[in-house]
Formats: sequence, structure tokens, C-alpha cells
Amino acid sequence: MAKNLSGGNKRKLCLANSLIGGSRLIFLDEPSSGLDPNSRQSIWDILKTIESENRCIILTTHHL
Repeated sequence: MAKNLSGGNKRKLCLANSLIGGSRLIFLDEPSSGLDPNSRQSIWDILKTIESENRCIILTTHHL
């Protein structure tokens, strides 16, 4: 159950939900907030892969 997940795992689940379905345009608000540095890097790597699939990602972040 999603309600039993930690905050970081809930964030990962939300990101996964936003990426399924093959949407050409994806809006993300702080997709890596609350994550440890390794998870944050994994998220950025996933987003780079998605970008290379000609999908447009619009996001806000404090981490560059």
C-alpha cells in the first residue's frame, strides 16, 4: 500500500506514475526533493533517458 511507504519511496512512486502511459509532455514539480543523493542521481538519469525519447519534460527544482 502506498500509504505505508516512506516519503522518498512515495516520491519515486509518483514519478513512476507520471512516466507511464507515454505522454509526450510531462510536468514535474521538485521530482527529487526528499531523496538521498544516490536516489536523486538515479532520478536525473531516468529523466535524461526520457528526454532522449523525444518527450518534453518541464520541471522545477532546487538541485541543478
